[in-house]
Amino acid sequence: MTSLSIRRLLHRAWGCALLLLITVGLPVWADDGLFEVTRGSLRVDDTQYLLDGQVDLHLNSEAAEALESGLMLSIQMQFEITRPRRFWTDIQVASSSRDFELRFKALSQRYLVTDNLTGEQQNYATLPSALRNLGRIRGWPVAAVNVINDDANNECALRAVINQDRLPGPLQILTFWRGDFSLDSDWYRWTLE
Repeated sequence: MTSLSIRRLLHRAWGCALLLLITVGLPVWADDGLFEVTRGSLRVDDTQYLLDGQVDLHLNSEAAEALESGLMLSIQMQFEITRPRRFWTDIQVASSSRDFELRFKALSQRYLVTDNLTGEQQNYATLPSALRNLGRIRGWPVAAVNVINDDANNECALRAVINQDRLPGPLQILTFWRGDFSLDSDWYRWTLE
């Protein structure tokens, strides 16, 4: 074997090893889970402000396995309106939260999403479709029109979290130390026009 053919063989081996490393490492990297608010806006109805938004929800492997093992996950959407102040803490004008229960029904092999505010339940065939529809926020009443001063510079914020307070007691302690279910998004902020 010549040195040129050995060099080519080594390059191919390194290329295959790199490809294998990327292929094997990708699921680990993509499996971290992510909650991200991608859009938020308010519109005015006759007597109240209505929230519209989009939250991308992706569970990590621990949360997905726990869900499929029968554990209920509580996902909470949190919203607030604040009035920023220059030299003091911001004034909270209004706040609202909405809880959803996500369960996997092993017998029917379906995912059940329950809105705790309205009691409405919806079934989904796959976890991604349940999370996608759960992340769609359309027309949620969040504040009365007379609460907000139109002349002030008000800031809106929206985020999504897994509500760990709704987990069973022993699991709350375990997740406190391990952080398996500590998925939350950053606050998505915009100015109220």
